Amino acid sequence: MKKTIIAFVLCLLMMGCVTTSTLKFDPQALDGQETISKDGIEAVISQKKVKVTVQPTVVTYTSQDRPTIAVSVYGGEEAFNFSTEDVQVFVDSNPHGIIPYDELVKEIENREKKEINRLKMENDKRSEGAGGSSDLAYRVEQEYLSDVAAAKREKKQAIRALDTTMLKKTTVSPREEYSGHVTMEKIPDPSQPHQVKVVVRAAGEEHEFLLNHLKVQ
Repeated sequence: MKKTIIAFVLCLLMMGCVTTSTLKFDPQALDGQETISKDGIEAVISQKKVKVTVQPTVVTYTSQDRPTIAVSVYGGEEAFNFSTEDVQVFVDSNPHGIIPYDELVKEIENREKKEINRLKMENDKRSEGAGGSSDLAYRVEQEYLSDVAAAKREKKQAIRALDTTMLKKTTVSPREEYSGHVTMEKIPDPSQPHQVKVVVRAAGEEHEFLLNHLKVQ
């Protein structure tokens, strides 16, 4: 089994569309907000008691992927708790799903279990085909163990990758910055333009952001 960690994470995020479109978020600054460029991608800043920034994680993405944004909060005078529960998404005024970090971890773990079950069934068939050859049976078993070990390593690496990027429940200390990615459910009917509203609650305040969602021509 020759896989890469990148393929494993993409497998988590892909939803299985037959056709592929290229899509993008176009951030819009509302009253009192400003736009900046971070790593070549436009971000919107909302400044109240605390500062909040929302930014697409990539310039464009495909319709096979779940859209992801980066949310950054900057601590004020007092510490506050922050998690994906403090982020809401609306598509054309309709509530839209967010995938919490814990659910993404469960998806990785479930995919690992399915892969190991597949390997076991394949190994059983190959073992039966080995007949009475002890050498062949030994090689089949060693390959199976190697594949299982690789699947376990990739699960750990995928979870480690999530740990470094995804938004998790945390306490934001005064004057410190915390950033994390928020993964949404796929945007319905992505070939049509949509208005995506992101509401972020931080330190008792609400910050509203507007992201126009477009198909790239």
